[in-house]
Amino acid sequence: MAAQHDLPAVIEYIRKETNSDKIIYVGHSMGSTELLVLLSEQPEFNEVIEAAFLLAPVGYMAHTKGSMATLAPYVGILESTLGAVELFPDMKWTSWLGHEICADSQDSAIYGPLCRSIAQRFIDVSPNQLNFSMLPVYMDNWPEGGSSLPVYHYAQVDFKI
Repeated sequence: MAAQHDLPAVIEYIRKETNSDKIIYVGHSMGSTELLVLLSEQPEFNEVIEAAFLLAPVGYMAHTKGSMATLAPYVGILESTLGAVELFPDMKWTSWLGHEICADSQDSAIYGPLCRSIAQRFIDVSPNQLNFSMLPVYMDNWPEGGSSLPVYHYAQVDFKI
């Protein structure tokens, strides 16, 4: 819906307020996807965008791994059962886990694999790119919550479920 209604309204508002025929668009992640959808669904906006800078664009997810890929086969059940809800609200225990268990766990035979698995599966950090000293920061900020609707959308559209 954002690409069909919200983004066109924002673009038109900016054009009106700036008295400009064209705009420069900067989108990050889902904002990039919204622009790609808008330009394909409403091609008249191609004339309005002078330049677009898409940072970490999500346009193709066939090789995605991690939590999104894990949830994709169950998106229909999740959507019909949960509806529109907040997913993963801020949880203090994840911060505690990051600071007390994972902070110095790289060489631990027990906690190292556990923290590596958490980072890989839930935070979507590749094991070979994982900086263990950053785990407390990752865990402080994960999860921060968000709507279930984008998860349903990405799983249906990008994984062709």
